Amino acid sequence: MNNQARNGFEVSNPASNEDALQALGSGRILPARQQWVLEMRRYACACSVVVGGQGNGSGILVGPDLVLTNYHVVMTDKGDLHAASNIKCRFGYFETGEFADGRHNWADVNGIVTSSGVAPGDKELKTAASDFVDAAGELYDYALLRLAKPVGASAGKALTGNLDPLGWVLLVPDQELPALGQPVSVVQFPERTVALGRGYTQEASSIGSGKLIALIANGIRVEHSAPTRKGASGGGVFDSEIRLIGLHVAGKDRADKTAENRFIPINRILSDIRRKNEAVFKEMIAANPPDPIAFGLSRKMKNAIEERVAAAKVVLGRQLEHARILQAFAKETVVNQVLYQYKLDGFEYFVRRIREISTARLENRTITEVQFDFLQGKSGNGAAFIAWENGSFTWPRFDASEDEARSDMRLMLENYGYKPRTLLVIDVGDLERRNPATERQFIKLFGEVLWEYANRQAGGTTSRPMYQALVAYRRPAGAFDIRPFSPLWKDTAAPQRCGVSVTLTKLQFNEVLAWAQALNSAWSPEHVDVHENDFGPLVELHMSDALEILNKTISTAATKLVERSVETAG
Repeated sequence: MNNQARNGFEVSNPASNEDALQALGSGRILPARQQWVLEMRRYACACSVVVGGQGNGSGILVGPDLVLTNYHVVMTDKGDLHAASNIKCRFGYFETGEFADGRHNWADVNGIVTSSGVAPGDKELKTAASDFVDAAGELYDYALLRLAKPVGASAGKALTGNLDPLGWVLLVPDQELPALGQPVSVVQFPERTVALGRGYTQEASSIGSGKLIALIANGIRVEHSAPTRKGASGGGVFDSEIRLIGLHVAGKDRADKTAENRFIPINRILSDIRRKNEAVFKEMIAANPPDPIAFGLSRKMKNAIEERVAAAKVVLGRQLEHARILQAFAKETVVNQVLYQYKLDGFEYFVRRIREISTARLENRTITEVQFDFLQGKSGNGAAFIAWENGSFTWPRFDASEDEARSDMRLMLENYGYKPRTLLVIDVGDLERRNPATERQFIKLFGEVLWEYANRQAGGTTSRPMYQALVAYRRPAGAFDIRPFSPLWKDTAAPQRCGVSVTLTKLQFNEVLAWAQALNSAWSPEHVDVHENDFGPLVELHMSDALEILNKTISTAATKLVERSVETAG
């Protein structure tokens, strides 16, 4: 905390991951990925060190649960160390004003593993070697904190999203310093110059850039010109290759208003730790952070795998009805109906399939081609609905008259003002109290009202906005005769402006096999082999049961698919 506030403070952000990382399967992965990962670590592994509820300095994560900072950052007024229970480290603090307890990734400190005291030479920025020693030897002003949880092994916040795992900064015992005049940077949490709520004393993380100026006292300290402010103490100092070369320790402004700053070389700190605690030194050196290439791809790979798993599950929903549903939802302004059992029939996946697949135009494309693209993670060629709404439209009461139903439907459409190309999902309960003939008439009325609404939205133009509606009836959990509702109409006798009426009941085994064949074809040569013994003696099962059984198989195949695309791209 010896730094004095100074002008000329610089802030810079690393390049966006979209600039450095190409999409999986694009055919190339830029070498810049590794540089981007290291830049992310430089920021994400920096932390604000909070003592007694106030920001007191900076630190850097150097192991899964180890933070390196200055001794004077965690020092009491009497010169000894604060109790670990009084210290916290705060990661992911990138936006000024984010200082409420619930808005950060806080980490408790379990203990201070080892340390080296404050040197008198830093306070007045002296240069004689004698100013940096005491009776026990040279003083390197560091404290190694043991966190209560392995922050580096868990997902953590970075400037452009989460990194999973967060990782930590690599330590090299014999790390050489750059040549004089080479660029250096300091990641820090400077003191706030304007008070903002609760009196919290630090700004969000930022970076000061400068050059290496000179060695001090035979290399016990190093002078640098990167602008800093009070609060930068304990901040990591990096060279142009984003290697940790030291800890910032002190600074002040010269008479000519240039900065005079200094840092402690990391190789000196590690040598001192080795002398005092061989076991923890070996632990630190052995804790290599995740490989930069794998680290940089981990989040992107995870997302890609999750997308393909979700796509596979979506396509599984009622495979043999796929053609009917696609064709119905390819029409403009149409109402469809489905009967489903909550949490059993995979209605959530059914709706996703409607939204993601069936909205693709089918001209000159077969259903198989659309399905293949979806399994590969491709979207519906730009023709998908912009949104699907749920809960904003209330279905008429079971005892409503036709006039009441029509009036309420019109009012809700006009009041909400749905955007063109919206899929409206209407969830209907109380099936025990509803009459199939009345519900069929309600759906017919809604088809007419929605068609009128689309015409009004078009404003007389020849291009009519496209709307789709899915009226979904929840089947009661207990015994209930679904036959009067299953379906409400046949394809050949659908009310005007209406499409399909389907029931999501149980999957037949041949439906699972048809799905597996489509999946095997899309993901070839990594097959998803589905055998009869996967399901035991069952010949039919609820889709949720099928998804649970197949989840591991699908995930494994999706992982292989993504890994293969990475290998091909590399």
